[in-house]
Amino acid sequence: MIPKTGGKLRRLGIPTVADRVVQAALKLALKPIFEADFLPCSYGFRPKRRAHYAVAEVHQGNKRVGAENAVTSCDLQVFVDQSAEAVASKCV
Repeated sequence: MIPKTGGKLRRLGIPTVADRVVQAALKLALKPIFEADFLPCSYGFRPKRRAHYAVAEVHQGNKRVGAENAVTSCDLQVFVDQSAEAVASKCV
């Protein structure tokens, strides 16, 4: 038991096997649904996709337009924050 303010106690929340099974089942059910909505150029928090792949995609895009030595500047943190807010607002 973990002591709380006011002298009360609460149980320690350790995930049980049943919790893990439910989490895994939900992941298997929801992953294909959400994955279908992503564009191929989406890289954030997706399986088998890394930030390095996103950088390579930008580099390839620069090569396609003949700007191999161009400097591409972007603020990924702001982009991710804004994207997450947009997705969250659509879900509410």
